[in-house]
Amino acid sequence: AVVSTQSTGELEQEQRSMLREQQEREYQDSLQRDRERDEARRREEKEEQLRSQTNEAKLSSFADLVPPEPDSGADITFKLPSGDRINRKFPPSTKLKVLRYFIGSKGFSPAEHKLVQNFPKRQFDEDEMELTLADLGLTRREILYVEEIEW
Repeated sequence: AVVSTQSTGELEQEQRSMLREQQEREYQDSLQRDRERDEARRREEKEEQLRSQTNEAKLSSFADLVPPEPDSGADITFKLPSGDRINRKFPPSTKLKVLRYFIGSKGFSPAEHKLVQNFPKRQFDEDEMELTLADLGLTRREILYVEEIEW
């Protein structure tokens, strides 16, 4: 009877030991998953920070392509997709692409937005970007709509 009690005690001790090892493995696995999740979160935050810096750099580089506002010239009102308006003067000799750079400096990427005149109805295309405001007849007070390009 003593032998079987010892075997039962050893068996219980072995089961407790196996249970502790299993719990330790599960704990280590959980720690590893937490580390991987934290690393993924840090990586996402870093990518978002880089995207933000890239966007700021893009806005800054667009702004560098826009000349200072003159005292007189074509008075252009940009009506944004949100309904907000931005007013700015440009010399009549300004090329249309500079207006696109200007809206790019305000966060509206020229690759994703187009300029549209409502009256007379007109959408400005890529082949017109080298034309001046005078060439296009945009020399007074004009309203240009900034619209998203639909793909």
